[in-house]
Amino acid sequence: MSWLVGEVDGPARAAASPPGGEAGEIKMSEMLTMASRVLESQTEYRQALAANIRAFHHAVEMEEEMSELKREFEAMRAEIGELKELILSIRGQAEPPKKSASA
Repeated sequence: MSWLVGEVDGPARAAASPPGGEAGEIKMSEMLTMASRVLESQTEYRQALAANIRAFHHAVEMEEEMSELKREFEAMRAEIGELKELILSIRGQAEPPKKSASA
């Protein structure tokens, strides 16, 4: 009963915990070895891992693309600001001086 209400870890949760604890980092070589073993297996986990790898790979690509678009957007925003200043300065030079009300 304690396991059902989450007071103690059940077998599935213990098996799902990464090596080194939940906060522990997995070395890249370990991760590749584990992924390779799963991908070489003929289990449902192979298909699940392959689908997750594809999805995460796509997400990383989209994040990189989004970062590049943000940099381009910020550069364009800065250029627009410079162009606004230039336009205002040109307008100021092109307008004839206003006559004072006392004249």
